[in-house]
Amino acid sequence: GDPLGRVDAVRQQLRAIDVTLPLSDVTTLDDQIAESLSSERILATLGSSFGVLALLLAAVGVYGVLAFAVARGPARLASGWRSVRNRATCHG
Repeated sequence: GDPLGRVDAVRQQLRAIDVTLPLSDVTTLDDQIAESLSSERILATLGSSFGVLALLLAAVGVYGVLAFAVARGPARLASGWRSVRNRATCHG
């Protein structure tokens, strides 16, 4: 059943044993774990969001470079690749 539903019975038993024993802020273990991991969860979500943003910006950048190269024309694109290949082979 519901673990928090038994809190009143536990309080009565504790009062029967010792009236000075405090019993406050009763939560379940699942709630305590969720609360302790909330900051890590926020940081993970924030980091993932920045990663997705970086991936999106990289994709837009690659698209822009390719669109610019294609707009210059196929002949200039081919000559540009030959120039890059020649530089790579000359400088080894």
